[in-house]
Amino acid sequence: MRRAIGLAILAFLPAAQSSGQSVPGTFLYRDIGAGSIVAVDGAGQTYYQIVPQGGAGFDTTENFSGNILNEFSMSHTGTRIAFSSSHWGFIENDLQVTALPSARIFIMNADGTGVRQLTFHNPAAAQSESDYSPQLSPDATRIAYVGGETIAPPGTISSNGVDCSGQETQALWIMNADGTGNHLIRSVSWGTVSYCNAGAVQEMAWNLDGTKLLVRDTFGGCYGGREVGIVNADGSNYQQLTCIAANGGPYLGLDWSPDGKKVVALVGGSSSSGYEVWDVSTGTPTPIGSFPNSLPNGSQNGNDKVRFSPDSSMLAIADGNNGGSIFVVDFNGNSLATINTQGHENLQGGYDAFWWSAASTGTLGSMTLGEPSVYLNACTAYTVNLLPSTYNASGVLLTHGFSGANINIASGDGDSYYLDPFGFMEYSPTRASATGTVQLSNFAVSSNTVPLTVESTCTCQAAAVAGLRVVRGGLRYVTSSQAQMAQTLTVTNTTGASIVGPIDIVVSQLSPAVTLVNASGTSGCASSGSPFITALPAGTLAAGASVTVQLLFRDPLLTGFTYTTAVTTGYGAP
Repeated sequence: MRRAIGLAILAFLPAAQSSGQSVPGTFLYRDIGAGSIVAVDGAGQTYYQIVPQGGAGFDTTENFSGNILNEFSMSHTGTRIAFSSSHWGFIENDLQVTALPSARIFIMNADGTGVRQLTFHNPAAAQSESDYSPQLSPDATRIAYVGGETIAPPGTISSNGVDCSGQETQALWIMNADGTGNHLIRSVSWGTVSYCNAGAVQEMAWNLDGTKLLVRDTFGGCYGGREVGIVNADGSNYQQLTCIAANGGPYLGLDWSPDGKKVVALVGGSSSSGYEVWDVSTGTPTPIGSFPNSLPNGSQNGNDKVRFSPDSSMLAIADGNNGGSIFVVDFNGNSLATINTQGHENLQGGYDAFWWSAASTGTLGSMTLGEPSVYLNACTAYTVNLLPSTYNASGVLLTHGFSGANINIASGDGDSYYLDPFGFMEYSPTRASATGTVQLSNFAVSSNTVPLTVESTCTCQAAAVAGLRVVRGGLRYVTSSQAQMAQTLTVTNTTGASIVGPIDIVVSQLSPAVTLVNASGTSGCASSGSPFITALPAGTLAAGASVTVQLLFRDPLLTGFTYTTAVTTGYGAP
């Protein structure tokens, strides 16, 4: 039995439709299917998918619900991505507590590894409301976001005398990229509103040096409507740029240029919206360009996302209509290039999830799986991470995501397994055993094909015998990977006899906030649910022989961490 699994539209896809003109860099957008990130080069030819890889609260069950991500942003360094996700609301038990699985803010490396949750449900909030629209500062050290569970302090009185103390509302917050230092920047002026849940933040963008934010909200002097303005990153010195119509005015579409000198915003009403570009290099905003929002596919109700080019000379507008298009224009709206995403994981409209990165992808070259074979069984919490890796033609790693899978069940139960959108496989409860093969794809490239074995019973590996020694090397800081530490473990067989593989190392009691980035999966027996890494996939470790394996940890606080190890060997789950 052969099964094709798609995150959205599964296919080996042809080249994108484009205007024939190429622009520098890479576009990233949220797809309309599973809600992952799709990257396409400036020529509209090379597509690949970025999917968050294991780490923080992943639901690797068939009860997966909610999009992988909603909004996202990338640092100008191209190394980190912040995103919101409602999927993890189930992990927080928001669904069980409030029946509202809320979105929270996460951060990951640009290839999808090193995922960490940064915001959590506020226990003081009566309702579970979402945090969303995370915007990474250009240097990737801070994140501005909309905090949906902002609690009005005691003594908060509305303009008509209503006591709003303890009520929830939205506000603009900033935190460090490790989740610490959360502080309120901008919120509703309670003395000007007549009801307690007033006020909303739609969007924000950082300036080059991280000292200011361009914001769209309802907190200023445009009573009853939205407005666009500039505020210092400490919340001081708000400067209004323009008011937006109260009824139907755009709530998305603004950016601050990478050179720090220009801002752009979609303003006006739903039937007469347009883009305004200001020069802000002198501190006094000066209009330098404008054009109506009259895109070929329609105006998406005036809510099209916009980004400056990496060199700050052009604009890209993401239109989610009719399968999605990316329109590249100058500051007067003159067309420079067009990329149509229809049929290539269609662009999702209506989200603040569109980016123009300076990085160039090159053409796709190859794709590999991190495991030479996949063995699954019914042990609780046991999963295997396929760790798909997609490279360009120059051998540079682009992502660990995938867009589809071909799983061929040669014998047994065709529903014996579950492959989640993050690349983890596990046994599907109550099903029978099976054997077959697994192959993943990422648009135009496919991985190697590996054997798959699924057993409907729980078999545990044996605990390592005395004489199988594990020696830890020193921790090495990998600066290019943002707070990632590398450590080599050496496993030496001093038993005097050969040891039959596989040999796995279970990493447990890992310090809070630290994640094992390159885990081979999660254990089902030794410290069940803990990450493990495979040191010897198959064969035997001869007497006196050694094998080494590298652990990659993400330590966002850089305060040091501890963990314990347990070695398991032979057939079964670690």
